[in-house]
Amino acid sequence: GQKRVPTQVVNETAFGNIHAGYNTTCTIIGAFGFCSGQNEGALGNGNGVNQKTIVEANDSFSWSQVATGSLFSCFMSTGSNLYCSGKNGSGQLGNGNQTDQLTPVPVSGDTTYYLFDLGYWHACGIRNNLSSIWCWGDNQFGQLGDGTTISRNVPTRVGSVTLCGAITTGAFHTCADTFATVTCWGRNNYGQLGNGNNTDQKSPVIVGAAGNWDTVVAGYSHTCARRYDDSLWCWGYNSYGQLGNGSYANSNVPVQVGTDTDWGDMALGQNFSCAKKTSGAIYCWGNNQLGQLAQPASVSYTNTPQLVGTATDWLLITAGGYHVCASKANSLSCWGDNSYGQIPDSSAWYEWFQTIVSKSP
Repeated sequence: GQKRVPTQVVNETAFGNIHAGYNTTCTIIGAFGFCSGQNEGALGNGNGVNQKTIVEANDSFSWSQVATGSLFSCFMSTGSNLYCSGKNGSGQLGNGNQTDQLTPVPVSGDTTYYLFDLGYWHACGIRNNLSSIWCWGDNQFGQLGDGTTISRNVPTRVGSVTLCGAITTGAFHTCADTFATVTCWGRNNYGQLGNGNNTDQKSPVIVGAAGNWDTVVAGYSHTCARRYDDSLWCWGYNSYGQLGNGSYANSNVPVQVGTDTDWGDMALGQNFSCAKKTSGAIYCWGNNQLGQLAQPASVSYTNTPQLVGTATDWLLITAGGYHVCASKANSLSCWGDNSYGQIPDSSAWYEWFQTIVSKSP
């Protein structure tokens, strides 16, 4: 099924971190991790059964962050260590082998991280001192940034990056904000690296000519970044209008989304984009075939931003393959594809809240 308008799934206030994967949704509530959707270990609950209502990931640890990719997820403990579960055929769990795991297992090596993100079959994280980026998993297009196309089952350092404030992973490419400069690496068949050509890159390359980037987010085969003036720019695959610049032409250099200069957080999925304005309103554009833009079925796709509902008090936003979740001060709502239960049932969420209110991390 699908949901074409924001559907409230939580009515509590204890949100930490929310993250939508390709067919999953995970959130941190208090210090506990909860997930729903396609499983095979990605939900971290000890079995591989898909879940249309939420389940709790391994509660042996107190969790502070979560990210979920394609059939695998990683959780950060309150001690800044990473643990991953799910499919592991490319070493994307980072634990030194290619064996699938139904519950989170520790990522190998010095795993004290500040931020991390998951692509289709790879993962990347910024170490706690912000001085290095490490990636692991599938590397067929150079998305690990270590100068090779050899997949890795343990974290491998990215090039010579020595200062980084944000990391983001697309399906087969990765980008980082190195404080005013954005660099990307990996697959570049649609120009998703933004460096002016369509050649895959095994090491980081600089995006565009401007050096005033504030943050960057990668989608499946496109990328968007916000500049210091709060203008929004996108590049890469654009057949559904996901670059938001009024055209359907791919671009291997950044193109501006309209002329507005009041953009905030961004969330990119497979062939669509969403972003929050500083006012608190959310706009989406690109592919809407499964309702991921929160627009009527008559809107198949669009190359300009479309307002989601009428609310102007959205806080966090995240996009999966074909669905979006966003939070307000006291609720979480989702819309788009729900084929695997990645938009969980609200009554189940409420029941879980009642279960954990007396728990101590």
